[in-house]
Amino acid sequence: MLSCVGFHGTASSNVDSIIKNGYYPSDRRGAWFGKGIYFFGDLPPMTNGVLEARSWVINVTKAGSWAIFRALIESDKYVDLLENVDHKQLYDEIKRELVNIHLAAGKREEDFKERLVFTVLQQRNKIDVVRAPVDAARQSKFASYVVRRFQVQICAISATCVKANELIEEGPGHVSIRN
Repeated sequence: MLSCVGFHGTASSNVDSIIKNGYYPSDRRGAWFGKGIYFFGDLPPMTNGVLEARSWVINVTKAGSWAIFRALIESDKYVDLLENVDHKQLYDEIKRELVNIHLAAGKREEDFKERLVFTVLQQRNKIDVVRAPVDAARQSKFASYVVRRFQVQICAISATCVKANELIEEGPGHVSIRN
C-alpha cells in the first residue's frame, strides 16, 4: 500500500468545485505521467511539496489568485519510482522495450516520449497512482548531469485515491464564496 501526502496548486476559481466535488483527472497535453491529478510530495531536506505546488501555480499556470490543497493519497495499485527498486526495474524494462520498438520503426531516440512508458505501465498493471522523483529543471536551456531542482511528483490517475483533502493556503486576490 502506498500512502503519501501530496500538495496540489490550483487557481482560486477551482477551489469551491474541488471542495464540493473533489478532483477531476486532467489530460493536459505533455503531462509527464499521463492523465491524472498531479501533486507535489515532500522529501526533506531535498524538496518541499508546498513550495513546489505554490511555485507551479504561480510561475507555470500564472494564476493571479491561487490555492494549495493537502491530500492523503492511498492506493494498493501503484508504481513508486522514488522508493521501490522492483518498480524502478519494471519501469526500465518497459522503457527499454518501447525505445527498441521506437528505434526499429526508424525514429530517433531523442524523439521518444517518456509519457508512453507510464501509459503502458497503467495499461499492463492497472495502476492508479504514480510517484516519481523528477528534475524540474531538466528542460531548461542549461542541460546538466546535476539534478538542480529535485521534486517528488505524484499522479493520482483515479480520484478515488485522493483522501482527506484540505485547503491549506490561499494566495493574493482570492475571494471565497464558501461559508
